[in-house]
Amino acid sequence: MKKPMPKNSAAKAGKKDSSSRTPSKAPSNTLGYDEKKYRTEDAMRTLMRAEELKKDRGLMRDVEAMAKEQAQKLSGLCGKAK
Repeated sequence: MKKPMPKNSAAKAGKKDSSSRTPSKAPSNTLGYDEKKYRTEDAMRTLMRAEELKKDRGLMRDVEAMAKEQAQKLSGLCGKAK
């Protein structure tokens, strides 16, 4: 008498598992359609925000000063920063 096969045995036996198939509406890439759309929209918002920040001269002066401070702090750990 054969033992019953566990649920994931189809994959182990080299058979395709129908539950792992992607829906026909989604593109056949590794990311789901919704996740790809979200990541694209988020990147677009980030780039738009970066452009807004670059226009703020006072803020950019402060950012430059902070970057120089950080470079000085790190130069002690990693050697001389350029």
